[in-house]
Amino acid sequence: MKIALVNSYYNPDVIGGAEIIVELLAKGLSEKGHEVKVFCSSPSILDESQDKIHIHRDKIANIYWPPAMVSPGSIQKGIWHLLNLYNPFSAKRIVCYIKEFAPDIIHLHNISIFTSALYSELQKHFSETPIVQTLHDYWHACIKNTLLHGNGDICVNRPGLCSLRSSFIIDKAQVIKKFVSPSLFLKEYYIKESLISKQRIEVIPNALPRLVNKKEQIKEKNQKISFVYIGQLETHKGINVLLEAIRRVKKHSKIEFIFAGKGRLENLVKKEAHIKYLGYISGQEKERILSSGDVLFLPSQWYENYPLVGIEACNHGMAIIGSRIGGIPEIVTDGWNGKLLEPGNANQLTIAIESVTRNDSLLRKWQQNSLKFAEKFNLDTMIDRYLALYRSL
Repeated sequence: MKIALVNSYYNPDVIGGAEIIVELLAKGLSEKGHEVKVFCSSPSILDESQDKIHIHRDKIANIYWPPAMVSPGSIQKGIWHLLNLYNPFSAKRIVCYIKEFAPDIIHLHNISIFTSALYSELQKHFSETPIVQTLHDYWHACIKNTLLHGNGDICVNRPGLCSLRSSFIIDKAQVIKKFVSPSLFLKEYYIKESLISKQRIEVIPNALPRLVNKKEQIKEKNQKISFVYIGQLETHKGINVLLEAIRRVKKHSKIEFIFAGKGRLENLVKKEAHIKYLGYISGQEKERILSSGDVLFLPSQWYENYPLVGIEACNHGMAIIGSRIGGIPEIVTDGWNGKLLEPGNANQLTIAIESVTRNDSLLRKWQQNSLKFAEKFNLDTMIDRYLALYRSL
């Protein structure tokens, strides 16, 4: 089967979890004997191969390429966003290259860089080809992709302009035969908002490769307990609440707090003497922190989809203390592999931290169950479910 994977970016241009999942899917499909080609954006046109995966990187028709522009001015940003509302030039270019590949299946992921004009171009040239799209965020519902107001509050009732934009995009997206959501929460959100019918969307959870000898990572009794946060240092991620909770924790020689990431609250984190701040980490450094960590914090105050760092933590045998919001409860089962708390409740966070610190057997139970969760939702299962979906269309 010839499979075209389309995403705004691709390794080494990793913006978020979508790029990681697309790369894992490309490699997994290729290993199963399928011919895979990835189509993505770049500051210049480039055709290359990585691990037997063919990649076409295409230059977008806009005034700059976002990953390469560190601090665009307000005028530049305004022009870029105006052109990015509906950009047939970028869409036409990438579809020309997809036509040359002549795929049996087209699988879209994040396509915001190509805009909804991509749907129109695909309808013109691939009306008979099955097209699938995995939803990694709220792009179809929110121009910011996040459902967040400027002050960090969740947007519950989408304003008129957002609704008009959503209707326009969804109308163009009729070419999609099936949408895939990594979480049940995201699926139900799109159905509730009447953006996608329940017949056109199904859930396939994100997954990661199995780790070798991962059960050896469960710590023995009386070793120091490492609490870890990895992610954006922003208000909607619950950083302010987490810092308040940590300040309330009774100091104990068994506890250490490790933070990694960047964001507008970075200076607040740096001021906390009892927090070891690592800055932004990735690759082997991130793996090292996860493999040595005991408990991961997911204190979000917004509608997380299916946070990949939560899957990574389970894969490394970490317990998770997280918020009961969005797709987090689909990774964390309260009392089984971690603790779920009300979003924004610092007192509950403090109690959860101290409870784990006092109860070694509870911590080990949660860690073992996280490993069981990771084993159940593994990468092979994810790839097989996508292949089954392709064949059903």
